[in-house]
Amino acid sequence: MASRENQGFQIALIVFVMLTVLLSVTTFVLFRNYNFEKTRADASDKQRSDAEQAKSAMKDERDQYLTYLGAPTSEKKETIDEIWKKDMTAGAALMPGGLPEDQKSYKKVLDGLQAVIRDQAAKNQKLASDYREAKATYDAKTEEYEKAKKALTAEKDEKIASYEKARKDIADELDRLNASKTKMAEDIAAKEKDWTGKKQQYDEQVGKLNEKIGKMQTQVQLTTQNYNKVTSEFNVNSQPDGKVVMVNQRDNLAYINLGSDDLLRKRVTFSVYDPSTTDVTSAKAKAASAPDKNAAVVSSAKKKATIEVINITGPHMAECRIIENPTTNPIVPDDLVFTPLWKPGQQEHFALAGLLDVDGNGVNDRAKIHDVIRLHGGVIDAETDDQGAMKGAVTYATRYLVLGTNDKAGSKDSGYNQLTADAKALGVETVDLAKFLDMMGYTPKKAEDKTVYNAQPPSPGQPNANFRPRIPPATKPAATGSAY
Repeated sequence: MASRENQGFQIALIVFVMLTVLLSVTTFVLFRNYNFEKTRADASDKQRSDAEQAKSAMKDERDQYLTYLGAPTSEKKETIDEIWKKDMTAGAALMPGGLPEDQKSYKKVLDGLQAVIRDQAAKNQKLASDYREAKATYDAKTEEYEKAKKALTAEKDEKIASYEKARKDIADELDRLNASKTKMAEDIAAKEKDWTGKKQQYDEQVGKLNEKIGKMQTQVQLTTQNYNKVTSEFNVNSQPDGKVVMVNQRDNLAYINLGSDDLLRKRVTFSVYDPSTTDVTSAKAKAASAPDKNAAVVSSAKKKATIEVINITGPHMAECRIIENPTTNPIVPDDLVFTPLWKPGQQEHFALAGLLDVDGNGVNDRAKIHDVIRLHGGVIDAETDDQGAMKGAVTYATRYLVLGTNDKAGSKDSGYNQLTADAKALGVETVDLAKFLDMMGYTPKKAEDKTVYNAQPPSPGQPNANFRPRIPPATKPAATGSAY
């Protein structure tokens, strides 16, 4: 029994010890955990305290920045963000272009604004300097203006005084003129009475003078008719240009008394006539062969040969090639030479009318005539075109009117009749195409001859100073009269 009690006591003591040990261990563990948790709690309190202090500092810092920005400290972040966006948008022009959003700041806006202020300040200083200079200039101009104004005022006063004096003088002169006018009217009235009697005497004298003038006009008309009759019998336009002085039949050459002093040129072609010829267009032949007023003139003078100048050998000597000369009538010394395309020291002028058919094929060869005339240095003053219209004008310088066929006859717009009328009024020599070609020594190709005429005229020279222009006649010439 007692052993059981001891055994129970031991068991209870073991249990008690074990519980005590367990309690001690538990207490130690709990105490240690308490200390650990207390340490953690203290650290957390310190962190909370630090956080509260940092929060307070950050709030103070935020409030300070908001104060810098000029925004109330009570504004929310969203409101502050809107203010920031508006400010950055407004200040975009003051910041560098293409700046990222995360680099935009009030400082950059402020820097830009300061740059603008500095630039504006420099401009203001320049404007202030310009203003000072302008003011100085203005003051100088004002002073100059005042001086000019004073001088002009003095001049105005002087001119007004002069005007008043002149006005008084004019008024006095008007009074004098009115008095003179009254006196003159009285004198005129008195003289009109005297002139009325003299007018009848003057009228009688004028009648006698008119009768005398009528008689004198009749005498002038008769004298003019006699003059035209004489000039129609001898035409100086058609007189020989020179003569043959020597002939070399073996070498087919002739020498004429024209040379460098006569302004003769190479390639000029002359027709050769018998020494007894005085007018190669023959005025009597004109009347007989031209009953129609528009008919071409045909000459009775016969050409015996054609020569062409090939060399100028002296002041009054030239060597010529014999182009055409029949053996039955050879060229001899003293034969006369003539061409309508050249005169010593002159540039000949021509007019062309109608269809100029050189080779008889019915085609207008006006271009060939142009070439021939230019070849010899001539000038065309007037002509009719392919439609028959007149171009240019006949003048007193025109030597010959070359008449072709009037293929526009009956047309009211034809220039053929106008050219012939103008030539007749100015006393211009009129020849038909065949005679013109004969006088200048040109032999046309036949219609069946296909050889192309291709004269190459040299550059025409300028009119010589020795040229003697035609002079208008003192009275209107008769139908067949000459200007000389």
